[in-house]
Amino acid sequence: MATMTNTPSTKTQPRQLSNFTVRYLTALVFIPFGVLGAFIGGWVFALMLTPLAVIGGLEFYSLAAGRPKQGIALAGIPAILLTLAGFFFNDPVIGLIGLVVGASVAAVVGMARHGGMGRAASQAWTTLLGVFYIGLPLGMLIAISNFSNGFLWIAVIFGITWGTDTLAYAGGRLWGRTPLAPKLSPKKTREGALIGIIGG
Repeated sequence: MATMTNTPSTKTQPRQLSNFTVRYLTALVFIPFGVLGAFIGGWVFALMLTPLAVIGGLEFYSLAAGRPKQGIALAGIPAILLTLAGFFFNDPVIGLIGLVVGASVAAVVGMARHGGMGRAASQAWTTLLGVFYIGLPLGMLIAISNFSNGFLWIAVIFGITWGTDTLAYAGGRLWGRTPLAPKLSPKKTREGALIGIIGG
């Protein structure tokens, strides 16, 4: 009686897309929506930026997760949205209310969680940094889109931003030798950053 031997089957690993391909496909999908939203302007553009503000805020506050200076997303996200509303309605009071309420809620939550005033103050400060880092640039885009030539200015901003990023990536791939920030992003190089800045 013949004995059957099982030969191990070689499974082909699924081919992974390169970083550039992922960026290219993402841009191919999202750039037309961004340009269309900027062209329409008004509440449509503001509404398109709102989920980006929420996602950006959540990502920002997750950077220091578990550390003493961790921001409070529960306070920061509403403050970011109030900042956007302040720019949309051209009313700085709304944005100021967002900053005050966000800092106050972050401090109260920090005190309730940890009891120490120092740590609560650090968390409130990080929460405000998230509002400045995410809310102000997106809010300024909303304000610029309401100018008479707002779409042209938005197109310039998008073009410089995308051009800088694309050229920095390409320059780093071709001529990058010196790491820019090895711990934060090991693949970014000083040469790529310089080429991106000059290109932008």
